[in-house]
Amino acid sequence: MQEYDFSVYLKDSFEGDLIDDWGDHLFELFQGDVTPAYFCGAPLVDCTLEATSLEAAIARVVQALRQMGLPVDHVHLADAALAFAG
Repeated sequence: MQEYDFSVYLKDSFEGDLIDDWGDHLFELFQGDVTPAYFCGAPLVDCTLEATSLEAAIARVVQALRQMGLPVDHVHLADAALAFAG
């Protein structure tokens, strides 16, 4: 397994406080591998997950957020996730 870093941004229509309302649940669900945060006012979930692939890691988080009723907008990949051997 490999570790992947990425952020899942929520839609502007998100209501509530991501940290206060969802922080504990996200911590328990992902055993501390995700952190709810805000960047320039935009709510996001910062992720560092071990998985068999980047796609599997992203799918796990996005599916969980959608099941919780959180409106996923887009995923931002960390620069290191884009590195490859040439």
